[in-house]
Amino acid sequence: MKLKTENIFQITEIPASRKAVYEALTDAKVFFSITGLHAEFHSESGTYFQSENKKVSGYYLSLEQDEYIVMAWRHEYFLRGIHTIVHIELTDMDNGGTRLHFNQIGVPEEHAGWLTEHWRKDVWNLLLAHFKTLEM
Repeated sequence: MKLKTENIFQITEIPASRKAVYEALTDAKVFFSITGLHAEFHSESGTYFQSENKKVSGYYLSLEQDEYIVMAWRHEYFLRGIHTIVHIELTDMDNGGTRLHFNQIGVPEEHAGWLTEHWRKDVWNLLLAHFKTLEM
């Protein structure tokens, strides 16, 4: 089977430290408190994760605390056995915030549109709203 794929690339600036952003993305309790989506994270290379009320699952391939997260990631809508690679890199901004560089590689073409919006609306915008509230 030949699968047509696309990549998703997004940059988001978050008014929080790399430590706080990393924790929001790797600690299931913090992730739930921000997104309202249940998750199971073990946050060690080679471990299984699931999130978004079990619609998303995969394995952590590589993690460097407060620096980056690399995952083999799949959504229940994907064909059986199909995974993408998600790479999230966190860098410092001059104002004390964090620039989040997001790449999702190998997204099945038919899912690229809604997934692009999903990351922005259901993850990054919720992180932004959460940390902006704390900033006030």
